[in-house]
Amino acid sequence: MRSPSRPSKMASPSSPLTSSSTSRATCRWSGSRRGLLLAVTGGFPIAYLESPSTLMKILSGRLPGGFHASAIWFGLIVVFFSLLLTRTHYGNWIFATGGNPQAARALGVEVNRVKLYNFILCALLAGFTGVVQFARFSSVDPLRGSGIELEAIAAAVTGGTLLTGGYGSVVGTLMGVLLVGMVKSGLVLAGAPAYWYRAFIGVILIIAVIINTRIREVGQ
Repeated sequence: MRSPSRPSKMASPSSPLTSSSTSRATCRWSGSRRGLLLAVTGGFPIAYLESPSTLMKILSGRLPGGFHASAIWFGLIVVFFSLLLTRTHYGNWIFATGGNPQAARALGVEVNRVKLYNFILCALLAGFTGVVQFARFSSVDPLRGSGIELEAIAAAVTGGTLLTGGYGSVVGTLMGVLLVGMVKSGLVLAGAPAYWYRAFIGVILIIAVIINTRIREVGQ
């Protein structure tokens, strides 16, 4: 098992638990959930017409300088998970699970449990993000966030995460998020059509697949 202070491999979507059946089940559940949400809302946003509550202000209120409180929450999450991955035993388990599951099992790491906990953490963060979005816009939009999955993957890949279980870090992913966000803002300010941004995301993913394929070939 690697030292927590060194770059290491992370649990990836290409690991056995997530490569086939789990990925398909996740996609089906996501589609079913979105379809149910559209059926309940009729495809229209549901507005919160009352004054913002204290909790809503804490989650996404306005700060001096035009920032939202959600930026602080984002920063806290980045710091927390950076420390979790680099300074704790659980971070070492994640690295070992992503790098070599068989070796991790031999060292006593409960690989399947680590993967399960990671899925739970992702779900909790997604739910928290949804609550923050509601607090910011004072509405629930069934179409908000549609297609953002590809943006998240592109940001992680841009930050150095390899799809084949390669190296990655929270700080690198943060840099990827900022880069993707700047490109999106730049295209909007330039008056470029929306599909140019989608094309940019697609190019990033294609490059990522090529790089991962090359790395896999070299590894073999």
